[in-house]
Formats: sequence, C-alpha cells, structure tokens
Amino acid sequence: MIEPDSPPDDEHLMARAVARAEHSRLLAPPNPWVGAVVVTPDGVTFDGSTRRPGGAHAERHVLARAGDAARGATMYVTLEPCLMCAGAIFLSRIERLVYAASDPKRGALGSVVNVSTNEALNHHTEIESGLMKHECSSLLSAFFEELRRKARSE
Repeated sequence: MIEPDSPPDDEHLMARAVARAEHSRLLAPPNPWVGAVVVTPDGVTFDGSTRRPGGAHAERHVLARAGDAARGATMYVTLEPCLMCAGAIFLSRIERLVYAASDPKRGALGSVVNVSTNEALNHHTEIESGLMKHECSSLLSAFFEELRRKARSE
C-alpha cells in the first residue's frame, strides 16, 4: 500500500466521504457510520453511505449509484473495506482506492486479509491508506461509544 501525499483534491474528497459517514448516523445503526465517494476520470462524483442493517455498505451503495461509470474511477472511503466490498470494488474496475481508517476486525486490504495482492485477480486496484485516518477513527470511536451507551440504557 502507498501512503498518500494528500493532494488537496484527495483531502477534499475524503472530507466529503466523512460528511457522508456523519449523515449515515441516522440511517445505519447498528452498522458503523461509513461514507464513500467515487470520482470518475472525467470528474463526475457519486456519494454513498452505509444503509440500514442488511442493506448495502457504503462502498456497495456508491458503486450501485455509479454503475458502469465506476470503471477507471477513484473511490474514497472512510473505513477499510470488508471482503464483500473489496470484491465489489475489484469487479467494478475501480482504478484507485483511498481509505482512511483500518478495520482490524473485518478489513480485507491488509488488516485481516489482503485480497488485493491475490495474483488470481484479473484487475488490480492501486490502494492508499491513512488519509484523514484520525478524523475517521474519531468518528468510529463516537459510533462505538454511542453503541455502548445505548446498550447500558437498555
């Protein structure tokens, strides 16, 4: 994985993904608040966020919105994708993926497994991690704190 130099566009687009994650507070419980943005090579953007339980994760939501336009695009996501979402990203032919916070329990791009290095894949996505990781980690900490608070009150 490449540590990003954080060009201004990357920071702006990751901040947009963070805003989508914050928006998902009302839609996602008890799922973590995750946001994603896809930017096509010609600059068209699509936003997505985690949906209700049993619904699409942020990555799958934004890929559904982008459709075929995702081919060759860049995706920004606030949390390392799970195995299911990583597969969807590769199948969509995303060219570059930038994620903020690692997921030590479900991350499929290095934290638990690393499917991106599998030579059997016929498409390889450039992967960068760590952009705005502190902001996204704080958002996830707030999610888990709220989850514990609700559990104590029940």
